[in-house]
Amino acid sequence: MQHNLEQWMSMLKVIKPHTHLFRQKQQDAFVGLERSLYKGVFTELHQKRLMGLFKWLQNNMANTEPSKSTHKASGPV
Repeated sequence: MQHNLEQWMSMLKVIKPHTHLFRQKQQDAFVGLERSLYKGVFTELHQKRLMGLFKWLQNNMANTEPSKSTHKASGPV
């Protein structure tokens, strides 16, 4: 179980610098998940919620990156 908690802790560390992108409810949920993990009480429901936040963050970041197709070629057509 300890190894599993370390993996979830690593995911928290990856997500934490980007929590400013979350809506307020998501930020509150993240704080609650973080507290539960530090207490060592991290159930399957907690895992699903953290994965949901991670997937939301991935999708949000993918949609906000500038598209490579918007750059125009500099050569003759």
